[in-house]
Amino acid sequence: MQTPRTGGDPFRPRKRREPPINLPPAVLVALGLLFAIFLLQQFVFDYRTNMMIWQDFGFLPVRYAHPLSDQGFAWLWSPLTYSFLHGGWTHIIFNAIWLSIFGAPVAKRIGALRFLLLWVTSSAASAFFFAATDWGAVSVLIGASGVVSAYMGLPAVSSSAAAGSCRRRIWRHA
Repeated sequence: MQTPRTGGDPFRPRKRREPPINLPPAVLVALGLLFAIFLLQQFVFDYRTNMMIWQDFGFLPVRYAHPLSDQGFAWLWSPLTYSFLHGGWTHIIFNAIWLSIFGAPVAKRIGALRFLLLWVTSSAASAFFFAATDWGAVSVLIGASGVVSAYMGLPAVSSSAAAGSCRRRIWRHA
């Protein structure tokens, strides 16, 4: 039955159309930034420029084995910027898949600002642990795998913490 107001059957509810990409904006921005940087490296910059980018923006533990006053400021930003660089198509595609899978629920739960803060802190923590286990190494750390690992681990830690607080409440009232 057609009605002038609805243009359809009043007894049938309208179907809600889901968006084709159902990722939070924070995850979409992160993926866009990762792919933009990667595509620039792949198709715009030459080999020499890419090596300079990896040296200046990748994380190198050897930087911290020398006095910081004897070097530039790369020691300051590289614990964050390395997470935006990737070594190849397989590297960025798998990081993007895992970021989409595990980053989406985290971004929905904690919001865009905390999502960004978690990115920064987990990136720095990953760099710290890489330097601690490979002190003074000339190898370069790149990729968002440490950040993605934090997004994978946060729900597990949150649910176990919630379960622990629930157990504490149960034991307190028993």
